[in-house]
Amino acid sequence: MADPSGGCKRVRIRKACTACSSRKRKCNGAYPCDACTAYGYTCWYRQDGRRVHPTLELAGKNRQGNSLKSTGRGLASSGDANIVQDAQLKSSRVKSDGSLEANSCPYVGSHSSISFPRFLGLQLQSQTIPELQPFAWHLEIRDTPPRTAQLSICSLISIESARNQVETFFQSQSPACGFLDQESFLENCEKHWAGENQGLPFEALISGIIGFASILSPMASRQQELSIVKHAESILTDHAVIAQPRLELLAATVLRGLYLRATATPHITWLQSCTAMHIAESLGLHENTNSIARGESIQWTAQAQSCLFWIVCAGNRLISHELGRSPVVIQKVTREYPFPLSDTSSPAILCRLCCTLPIKDTSGELDDEQARLADFLKILQSTTIDQPYLQLVAADVCFCLYRRIRVIGFSVTESQGRSIVLVGRGAVQAVNQLLQQGKPWWNLLSTLFQFACTLISLDCLDSLVDLQDTLKAISLVRSHYPGSKIVQALSTLRILIRASKQIKEKQLAYLQAVEGSEFGGEGDTQEHITDEAFDPFLQSAFPYNEWSTNDYDWMSAWAPVTQS
Repeated sequence: MADPSGGCKRVRIRKACTACSSRKRKCNGAYPCDACTAYGYTCWYRQDGRRVHPTLELAGKNRQGNSLKSTGRGLASSGDANIVQDAQLKSSRVKSDGSLEANSCPYVGSHSSISFPRFLGLQLQSQTIPELQPFAWHLEIRDTPPRTAQLSICSLISIESARNQVETFFQSQSPACGFLDQESFLENCEKHWAGENQGLPFEALISGIIGFASILSPMASRQQELSIVKHAESILTDHAVIAQPRLELLAATVLRGLYLRATATPHITWLQSCTAMHIAESLGLHENTNSIARGESIQWTAQAQSCLFWIVCAGNRLISHELGRSPVVIQKVTREYPFPLSDTSSPAILCRLCCTLPIKDTSGELDDEQARLADFLKILQSTTIDQPYLQLVAADVCFCLYRRIRVIGFSVTESQGRSIVLVGRGAVQAVNQLLQQGKPWWNLLSTLFQFACTLISLDCLDSLVDLQDTLKAISLVRSHYPGSKIVQALSTLRILIRASKQIKEKQLAYLQAVEGSEFGGEGDTQEHITDEAFDPFLQSAFPYNEWSTNDYDWMSAWAPVTQS
């Protein structure tokens, strides 16, 4: 703004930046404004519910009166770290041939190579500010791959069948339902099938929902299900589509991860969950905002965005711990946790349970691991879980925390052991309930199998009493869903039970030998008891040389528990 004493006409600023508005400071409408530059605030503007920045033309005009000149020596002295927050702009587009237009960049940090030229332009008060795009990223010796995915969902399934699958999805009350509104989503479906194109990300999302629902309620044609799932995959892997991520694309990635959890290997499922985390960061979803985001076709409220982000985090953390791998860690997460303690919705419970799993590896630090298990058990005691699927998730998290303690050579306390058994009992009841309802949730078998392994590892009277009921539940799952995986699981558990029994028989023989020696008459029995009786790896009843602790983390349960 010009100095009033110089006789210039006062310029009215139509809109102040958000930082000045919230602090009730005088704003000159520049970007960055004088107040934000002086106090080191993050300067940004809000318009029509969206977080935006002034145009380059307005920014250039307002900088003409600033005291710093456009020279290499005239760098601003404050606010340097936060001055290029417009690196988060997502306004770029993809051309019809799949190539990237100028300013084609999703969320990037202010310290990135992409945003640094713009940073310099703003700092140097340049009349022309460099665009936010990956300058000189490569030599362009090959053309950008064109878009290959096509709009085809309407030809794969009728609107009536799609509507039924969407209703099945929402009736499941899965945590994934938490970030979508059923009524508005069905309206989008009606528009799309009526010829009002909702975009490829929407097709990936509706395909993911149909695939998810087909697990719980199989479609009439297995080939139709596979075609729809493949269609979603073709969109999620298309270069031109993923170059410009949308919230619908992230939601579709989450749903595909759930489908893979039920049909693919753990490794593939983990990769998909990691991809979802990276897409969330590329959207800037980890940053706190109360604004409404407009996707390709769906309007996302701030609550829906927060719910989507934390569900992505919870899923990645759980699958990473189930595989003993590192979760994806996003730096500087400011997105607030959206669920109060009183919230008993399925997304809230899922996130509350899974977020107790550690992000960083603390294996070997017993105090931290035991404290984390104790905290989880307290959370579980204060949480009412009505849905059987979430009871399975609670058991999965509990067993993850137990294994972390057990594999470093320590055991849990007696009270913790009883609590773990109670959690497992709840999982057995949940499995029976889901089988009665005809809902084949993907962790029906895996949760029971891990509970059985945990019972064998705990090796106490309470745990062994529950082992038979757990095996009966696994056999019941087998009667409903016969397959080779269940046969392998039962066979493996029988091997472990037999090995545990052999150790106990040897221990009993030793006690009998001691008893006979003490009272006389059978003292010669003791000389037949050798060290081999207590070393499972020297016994010939089972080929232990084929086993590896890398394959089963509960192998250490056979070794004496020692503390260093």
